[in-house]
Amino acid sequence: MTDRTAVSITAREVEPNADSSNTNDPGSNNSSTHNSGEHNSGENISGAIRLSANKSSADKSNENNLNANNSGATTSDILGTNARDEMVPPAFAPAAIAFKSAAVALAPAAIAPTSAAPPVVATEATATAAVVRPPAVVLDESDSDSYAALHNGAAFFDLAPRHISAFTGEKAAEALNGLVSNDVMPLPVGKGLYAVALTPKGKMLADVSILRTEPQTYLVETSESAGREWWMMVRKYVNPRLAKYSDLTAAHSTIGVYGPNAPAIIARLGTGGLGDQALTDAMQEGLRSWPSWAHSSFTISGVNVRLVRAPYLGSLLGFEILVPVASRNDVIKNLVRVGAVAASERLWQLAQIEGALPVYGLDMDANTIPQEANLDHWAAISYEKGCYTGQETVARIHFRGHVNKHLRGLSSSALLQPGSPVHDANGKAVGEIRRSGLSPRLGPIAIGMIRREIPEGSDVLVGSVGDVQVAQVTALPFAAENWGTNAKQGAL
Repeated sequence: MTDRTAVSITAREVEPNADSSNTNDPGSNNSSTHNSGEHNSGENISGAIRLSANKSSADKSNENNLNANNSGATTSDILGTNARDEMVPPAFAPAAIAFKSAAVALAPAAIAPTSAAPPVVATEATATAAVVRPPAVVLDESDSDSYAALHNGAAFFDLAPRHISAFTGEKAAEALNGLVSNDVMPLPVGKGLYAVALTPKGKMLADVSILRTEPQTYLVETSESAGREWWMMVRKYVNPRLAKYSDLTAAHSTIGVYGPNAPAIIARLGTGGLGDQALTDAMQEGLRSWPSWAHSSFTISGVNVRLVRAPYLGSLLGFEILVPVASRNDVIKNLVRVGAVAASERLWQLAQIEGALPVYGLDMDANTIPQEANLDHWAAISYEKGCYTGQETVARIHFRGHVNKHLRGLSSSALLQPGSPVHDANGKAVGEIRRSGLSPRLGPIAIGMIRREIPEGSDVLVGSVGDVQVAQVTALPFAAENWGTNAKQGAL
């Protein structure tokens, strides 16, 4: 494991022609400036390891001018007040939650550029501030049982704090819809979606999940590192007289339960150990059918929580439990009692790489536009909805251009280090490594920001002179059929 490496990132955005020399920003006539943040780790706690949270150190000078916050929601609004009626979660039909397809053509009345609009042209913006990236993730022998449980049973993680906010009132959906890239308006109670909040130039501020918990109540989650920018945006643009908002971060802990047996573990907790196998089986099948971001009020051994089908580990089945801080230890004890295996921070980080859902502050940051992070493929963008901040850039890329680079997978026979430059066979710089790890199933893998002209299956050179490794570019998420390739390199 090596020291953290400081690197300089070049963000090249959009080009309809790879040879274009025009450098106008597609979202603005002004040149853009970028801020980067440093990230600090969290601390270990009993039962399982509290996962490190990336915290932004950027300081905005206009924060003192923001509107005062009006609290409008309580913990009971979010966790639910009628949990006794929801002990057996409904079997949400997979088709019930409909994300808008990125492939749908924009209606004429929507925001597609007119024929008079200028073409999307190449943009070159360089951020010279150093970015400190965490080292490659390597498990040790103590992670062996929990890694096996994660892929063959169920493991639980005591997650890092997440920024949690609530929006209430008749105009809550409308207020949120103007802030994010996905369509909040048709979202029914009990369903959720993934979205991003952007700057006017289409650069990332935060990725968020939005859950509709009551007809006029919405719960919004984001990482702690992105929470500050999200909350500043909310306080700047949302009129609290039209939609009340409140910060519930300090009131909740988050626990993740993942693995093929995660529904069975949750079902056992939900029945409270009553020994009714038929009830447990019915609940398990209902939970297994939940689509991504479905959620419900839920009772775990007398504790009222909110259960969310959160795909933080990609396609790996699992749930997030939003639990009152005072009840966190009780829920952890009951997870152990019903057979879930406590897992470490290292394993969470490696599982995130395997799952390939982008992580804000690592794979994407304030220099990233959503398509560079493949967020259109993660159903985070609607190309049919009305206006939102940053929409022009995102829509013009989709309908008239493309990004020059985007997140890709890399596999190798040797461990790749985050921050390492990536070159093609001719020595041309084509990207950099964002995260990497040594997977017991996949071997040495990494997620990198790689130029689009590098085809999948190509060999690239990773590292600097004197320390260069050969790697192969792959699609994300990592293909299941490739599991086992170089796996002996990652065996515990």
